[in-house]
Amino acid sequence: MTYSMKQVTEMTGVPASALRYYEKECILPFVDHNDKGIRVYDDVNVEWIYFILALPETDMPIR
Repeated sequence: MTYSMKQVTEMTGVPASALRYYEKECILPFVDHNDKGIRVYDDVNVEWIYFILALPETDMPIR
């Protein structure tokens, strides 16, 4: 299944600016873009986002 950025922000509570940052810094790899250049997320991307959100609980910095 695929999701828009808006859907992902609603599902995860992560703001769009953070999603763009994660992608820019290669923290969230493999985000596809459609033919208009709009980000298209899939279930694997959403799993990665939840993983990223769990990192602070392990005292591991995102860096």
